[in-house]
Amino acid sequence: TYNPPEPPTPRIGIQKAEGVGSGAVTVSWDVALDMNKVSYVLYYKKASPFDFVTDPNLTAATRLVLTPSVGISYDQVWNAADPFMALQAVYPYQATITGLTPGAQYYFLVHAIDRIGNEDANHVVLTATP
Repeated sequence: TYNPPEPPTPRIGIQKAEGVGSGAVTVSWDVALDMNKVSYVLYYKKASPFDFVTDPNLTAATRLVLTPSVGISYDQVWNAADPFMALQAVYPYQATITGLTPGAQYYFLVHAIDRIGNEDANHVVLTATP
C-alpha cells in the first residue's frame, strides 16, 4: 500500500533571519500563494518588538519593498536524494538588508502584497543581530 507523505504545513511570512556581517542581515521567506501576482515588503525595527495592537499599520517600523534573489541552496533541491525533505530546510527567496547598526537587535516581518494592493497581515516575527 502506498502512503504518500502528508503535505507540508504552509510556511507563512519570514522563515529565517541571520546576521551575515557587520551591519547586514539576510532574511528568507517562502512563496506567497495568491490568485494575483505578488511582491514582498519587509518591515523592521531596532531594539523593540512590533506592537500590532497600538500600531496595526506598522508605522513605527522601517518599510522596504524587497527585490528577492533565489535562496541559497534552493536551486540544488532537485538534485537531493529526497527533494521533499530538502525543501524543508531551504527557502525560495532571500534578501540582504545592509546599513544596520552592528550589535543591535532587530525585529523583522515579511508581508506579501498582491497587484491590487491587498497586504497580508501575518504576525510572524524573527529577530537577528547584524
